[in-house]
Amino acid sequence: MNTTLFIAQDHDPDNLKQTIQKIELATILSTGLVLWHTYGLRSLIRYLAGLTLVLMTQRIYLAAIIHK
Repeated sequence: MNTTLFIAQDHDPDNLKQTIQKIELATILSTGLVLWHTYGLRSLIRYLAGLTLVLMTQRIYLAAIIHK
């Protein structure tokens, strides 16, 4: 049984935060390496700046939903 699919079903907010952080890290590493290799450092920096803003917005939204 694949336990990865069931991690987010736990209602513990700390566990959910850790799961979200792992997904964010995997996203940043995989796409960041491809962008850096393909388009260079300048594009990677712009991408990381935009992604940081998006992920911060997502965290604020999820925190509001969890505390609702």
